[in-house]
Amino acid sequence: MRSLFSAAGLITVFITGTLAFPWPADTFYRTSSNHLQKHQKRGLPGAVYTCTDQNFSGDCGWIRPSTDCHIAGTGNFALESIGPDPGGYCILYQNMKCDGTQVKNLQFPGLSSGIPTFGSLACYAYGTGPGAQNAASGGSPIDAQGTKRKLAGGIEAMEDDGFKEGFIGLRKKEYY
Repeated sequence: MRSLFSAAGLITVFITGTLAFPWPADTFYRTSSNHLQKHQKRGLPGAVYTCTDQNFSGDCGWIRPSTDCHIAGTGNFALESIGPDPGGYCILYQNMKCDGTQVKNLQFPGLSSGIPTFGSLACYAYGTGPGAQNAASGGSPIDAQGTKRKLAGGIEAMEDDGFKEGFIGLRKKEYY
């Protein structure tokens, strides 16, 4: 007679017990509501995600928050998608020095296509950078709380249907 305590016997008992008494789904992966409330945003204000093709594809990169001026690429390296992180904005400038004529102000979620021709870009957290004065007064297009964003592509349709498939943030009007 086979011993119940042999390796094969223990494995059989374990498998039978596991199938007969399934573990609760949250046994190993617990997430408290306090944990979720601490992590309200993803990304870093002032950072930006850029790609060389439309719809955030091609060669992509994430630029950390800084006060640096970034020169626009050309040819195959020209940016076709620009997405500032939540809590920040980017200014596209006509020249390559991040001063002078501003071509466009972008805020989260950015543009997945239709990027205008520009020479350089600089990104900032709200309340910093050249738009800080206007953002504080609520009169700037880079003021996240005072304006309704124009969403690109299929995101607008997703917003209309309540994001049945997901892709909604933890705060109103903030999407990931």
